[in-house]
Amino acid sequence: MISRHWKGVAHNDQVEDFIDYLREETFEKAREIDGFVTGHILTRKTNGGTEFYVITEWENMASIREFAGDEPEIAMITDFIKDVMIEYDDMVRHYEMERG
Repeated sequence: MISRHWKGVAHNDQVEDFIDYLREETFEKAREIDGFVTGHILTRKTNGGTEFYVITEWENMASIREFAGDEPEIAMITDFIKDVMIEYDDMVRHYEMERG
């Protein structure tokens, strides 16, 4: 299993819109791909906005490439994300997951 991690900070008045976007766009697209396991949205308030940490879990890198393209380390930044975010990671991190 592989865990894919991305972080950004949204404007506080855009939090619900971004959560809806993740659920309706990002996770819906991921669900269409064989090998997608689940997704998580973590949030916390900061002085500058609301920090998001988005984690998706996949069976293998082939599934991630189908989702993210030939360069899966590059974050999938849409115009919507650029509009609602104060700052965001341009790259994602992938971690091998070991069962405890």
